[in-house]
Amino acid sequence: MSAVRRRPLPLPSSLPLLVAAALAACSSAPAPSPAPSPATPTATPTAEVGAPAGAAAAAPATAADRAATPPAIAGSEGEAPTAPADAPAPPAAVAFTPPRLQLPPRNVRTSGSALAAQWGRLPLAERELRVQSQFTAGNVPARLANLAPVTISEEIDGEWRTVTVWVTPDYFAIGTDEDDLRMPLSPATAQWLCDQLDCALPTARLVDAIWLQARHKVTPQPISPKQHDIASLPVFALHDRMVDAQTAREPGDALVAGHKKDVVLSTLLQEWPDRVVLYGWHRRDGTPIQPKSKAHTTPHVDYSHGIRLVARTVLLDGRPTTLDAVLADPRLCALLSDEGPLPAARYPAAPVTGGAGAGR
Repeated sequence: MSAVRRRPLPLPSSLPLLVAAALAACSSAPAPSPAPSPATPTATPTAEVGAPAGAAAAAPATAADRAATPPAIAGSEGEAPTAPADAPAPPAAVAFTPPRLQLPPRNVRTSGSALAAQWGRLPLAERELRVQSQFTAGNVPARLANLAPVTISEEIDGEWRTVTVWVTPDYFAIGTDEDDLRMPLSPATAQWLCDQLDCALPTARLVDAIWLQARHKVTPQPISPKQHDIASLPVFALHDRMVDAQTAREPGDALVAGHKKDVVLSTLLQEWPDRVVLYGWHRRDGTPIQPKSKAHTTPHVDYSHGIRLVARTVLLDGRPTTLDAVLADPRLCALLSDEGPLPAARYPAAPVTGGAGAGR
């Protein structure tokens, strides 16, 4: 078993050194260094992430102080980590362009509010067919194309390794740039969407990192299932307005987290392929409302579910590779997974009704 050491890192205001070096190489690419050698499971569904130095005592039972040796990922309020003092020098940078979603050209301009009114109480299958059609017609807010970097570092077998992934700044939505609707989806349709855009869904460990590095941490606002039909589109729209009230002053491409549970990848899917695995919805103190759970079958979709897309192109120690390669590697998987390797990082996809080509 690989030895993994996790600890908080210093928190500068700029991107990590490894990523900055890689991005700077877009204009000048030094000779590349040799590729890194290829690099577990914790049964607890609430494995947590670190916090900035000195923050652990601020509140009890936070994401930081529940872990005896917290992972070395970025801190709060959108800040990102540098390498620790004893880490080796960054490898030679290579030319790299950060990934960007290639959304379909916009051929439709229907607001999220109008769609919510038109679709009313459509059954799930019909609603998701219409979501696919809206996506294919390009009725998606352009802000989702501008992906946000999220960086995690770990000491694995005595060597510090760093991965940077790029994620959508908010959950998937349909509608115009001025009026969109965050749209919960079944895992099958979420996987279809990922396949159109060369993306994947996050792991629970990555959800923690996204929350820690988010520029805006939204306070969760649960809606009572005893008083509302939480699987209905009107409640989706209601919750969306509640979230918008907290994020109205944020730039459209700012990384936002805390307002929904994530549909996540997990080893649980190997034995329970008919389930949706949920995790997250972090409170302000860093504790998730939703521990990792497979309680629901895939047809269950409610207002609290969010679809966050993760680009499959990542940087590992300053060099491009794929999310799939990192997750499948027995050693490197610790960067992104608290369950060990994920060799098949996907849900079964919904039937394709059309879509845009994948790419960066």
